[in-house]
Formats: sequence, structure tokens, C-alpha cells
Amino acid sequence: MVLVTRPVRAGRAREFEAWLEQIRSLAARHGSQGMAVIPPLPGSTEYAIIYRFADAEAQRAWRSAPGRATLLAASADLAEAAPAERELTGLEGWFAPGDGALVRPPARWKSWLVTLIALYVLLVTITALAEPLLAPLSIPVRFAVLLPVLTALMTWSVMPRLSRLLARWLYS
Repeated sequence: MVLVTRPVRAGRAREFEAWLEQIRSLAARHGSQGMAVIPPLPGSTEYAIIYRFADAEAQRAWRSAPGRATLLAASADLAEAAPAERELTGLEGWFAPGDGALVRPPARWKSWLVTLIALYVLLVTITALAEPLLAPLSIPVRFAVLLPVLTALMTWSVMPRLSRLLARWLYS
């Protein structure tokens, strides 16, 4: 995932959001699995855009997509600054909606509750299923084996599905 932040010039938000539709369409044709847009919080002009990619190759394809540089240049007069990009890993992207809707992040207590339940169910299930294999290992080694599996499942399988399934509640 890639997070792009961009402060938009006063009075240009509608134009910027129309431009976002163009960039979303181009990104979808060049490797993006979805784009979430979080509009500015009150008192701010900064938009946050989160792109999801299947892998590093898809992300590279997007960065070199024909037309991307032209679209970015076309947005220069809409924004106060150039886009600032950084890669996201794991937890920070769990609650970005995949449909590209303009939404505020979910309430922290909702994010906490969904994460808690997902972790509990996964941890109990994985521990029960792997117990025969892990029984001879010390507790630190068990955790060293279980945690990569748990975090991979949370990041690439469980949380994206739960975020979509619970989107109406999370973002209300």
C-alpha cells in the first residue's frame, strides 16, 4: 500500500475530487486493487489517498503507468504542494476502505474492537490447530512461529475482508 498526502488549495476541493476520479480510473487500469480517499479533517486542507497493490510489481507498474505523470502535472494548480508518498505496511492500512469512497477513518474504539475480535479468533484457532506441532517447542519459539502467520493473515486476508464486511458500521 502507498499513502499519498496532498494539501489542496482553498476553494479547489471539488475540482480535486473530480481529478481523484481520473487518477482512480487510471490506477485501476495499471495495477491498483483499490484507492481509498480520506478527505481533510476540519481545519485542514490535506487529503490522504491510499492505493492498494497486489505486490511490488503492480506498484512499480502504477508508478510508470503512461499518463500518470501528465495527470499528476494537471493537478499542480489544485494543490498547495506536490504529493508526499510513503509505503504503508500492515496495521496502518487495515481500516482503509477498498471501494475508494470518500470517508473519515473509523472511530478508534471501532477499529480496536474489530482488531481485538479478529486477533482473538485467529489466535485461538491457530493455536488449537498448531498445538500438536508446537507442543515440543518453548513458548518464545512458538510465538516466533505463530506471529508471522497471525500478522500475515490479519494483513492480507482477515482485516481487508472484515473492513469490507463491516464497512457500513465502521464508517458510520
